[in-house]
Amino acid sequence: MAFEAAVVSPHITGVRSGILSHVMRPADPDAFEEMLREFSLSPFDLLDMSFVVEIRETLVCNALILPARAIRQEDRAYYVLIYSEGRLMKRYITRGFQFQGYAEILMGVEEGQMVVLP
Repeated sequence: MAFEAAVVSPHITGVRSGILSHVMRPADPDAFEEMLREFSLSPFDLLDMSFVVEIRETLVCNALILPARAIRQEDRAYYVLIYSEGRLMKRYITRGFQFQGYAEILMGVEEGQMVVLP
């Protein structure tokens, strides 16, 4: 089982083990979720697993978190509706990891914008 991931935190050194660890997110959340379904795994199962990774570059990302129900899909593109100046506008987004009803928004929405919930 293999998936591509991006680092979203600086390294953390385990006090007792001395092992470096990183918080990572899948580069393609849809493919990652499909892989979990294929192997009948939940994200919690990953907590009990160990991984060997090759870190090619370190990415730090400041992502916004929205309720996943705000995200709509059109073909293979994701978008949200933004309310601005009395109008609804469709804003295409780059979605990150989705977990427990919330989704990471990597691009397309700025802090302070009003996102419409269904």
